[in-house]
Amino acid sequence: IGKEPLAKIMQGLQQCFTQYFNRKYNRTGHVFQQRYKAQLCTSDRYLITLVAYIHQNPVRAGMPQGLEDPWSSHHAYVTGDHSLVNIDFILDMFHSDRREALVQYLELMNSPQAMPELVEIGSSEEAQPRKKDTTEDPQCGVTATSWEAIIDAVIAEACVDRGKLLGSCRERKVVAARNRLIQEAVRREVMTRSELAKRLGVDVSRITRVLQQAEE
Repeated sequence: IGKEPLAKIMQGLQQCFTQYFNRKYNRTGHVFQQRYKAQLCTSDRYLITLVAYIHQNPVRAGMPQGLEDPWSSHHAYVTGDHSLVNIDFILDMFHSDRREALVQYLELMNSPQAMPELVEIGSSEEAQPRKKDTTEDPQCGVTATSWEAIIDAVIAEACVDRGKLLGSCRERKVVAARNRLIQEAVRREVMTRSELAKRLGVDVSRITRVLQQAEE
């Protein structure tokens, strides 16, 4: 947070709470089972799954308030409260329209059985580098194994200028090629939506909209 590593902040928080808890209940020893650890999240799908998994914790624990637990950030998504939680980042992954995004989010939260299988947090599976698709794509005509390879394939296919493709040109032909670039990069898991948004200088919602249009 700022220049201060989150791990250091969490370490101080754990130490302070442990001291408070032990003094209050006249006990010694550890309070938390494990130390704080940060696990790399390498895909949008996994990130959304993590958010839903965390918000479902009170439900799985059998807490009476369930999803409405006051210590859960679920209520921030439902009420649109931006004071503490950046809800835009996650909701934009569902849909560019806020109402539709909220509908899809609530559908996921109310149907946990539809939630993608969650890789155990802390396991090595999710932390492994994303595997690149190295098979030849008959539509692109080249073996696209990287961001640069996909760019070259789209340029060759659409006959567009590289600068225009990666810039803000609004020519119909260029926009169509740029949309294809986005679709291929996500399909091959070369980049996440947020990474693509940074590369192309657009909002994540724009990336989401392109992908949704491709599915329609």
